[in-house]
Amino acid sequence: MRRMKWNLLLVAFSSLLILTLEAQVVINEITSDGKIEIRNIGSDTVNLEQYWLCNRPQYERIGALNVECGVVNLLPGMMVTVSTATIDIDSDGDELGLYLDSQFSLSSSIVDYVIWGARAGSTRESVAVEAGIWTDGDRAPVFNDSLTLNYDGGGDEGTDFFLASPTICSIMGMDMDTMGMDMDTMGMDMDTMGMDMDTMGM
Repeated sequence: MRRMKWNLLLVAFSSLLILTLEAQVVINEITSDGKIEIRNIGSDTVNLEQYWLCNRPQYERIGALNVECGVVNLLPGMMVTVSTATIDIDSDGDELGLYLDSQFSLSSSIVDYVIWGARAGSTRESVAVEAGIWTDGDRAPVFNDSLTLNYDGGGDEGTDFFLASPTICSIMGMDMDTMGMDMDTMGMDMDTMGMDMDTMGM
């Protein structure tokens, strides 16, 4: 009996830890041409390779998508931008869910969610509501080609999203090539730094 209690406590603790890690990653910015920026707002690294994006009935695994900038192994505070291949984004009315796996009908699998405008057809809104990460009937603002949908970093309401000029790949989550920060551009070759083999005694 005592061993069973310890096992139950261990399972409960593990589930809480997983939920804490899941809550770290959020949908940060969405463009009308299908670019999705995801941000790690937590204190632990999260690998998004096996995470999924959902716009019912369209689904895509993040690890299979083209990465515009950043990497899917997200360090704390960093962002990654991916381009959807088969998910269509309607800026006048649509939804987007972020899942830790492909169990799209389970509230335990959904990590983040947003719905905007007059979205027609079946959605995953009820799953997000059950998970406690969205309010039934709430809507974020619609956007367009010149204004993207952005998350303000706090809360799970439609009012926590706002419109702004695109910042995709312009602040964080940028790889060295995108930023133009290769060794030659920075002038950090071995000769410039005076770090040749003779100087180092090697």
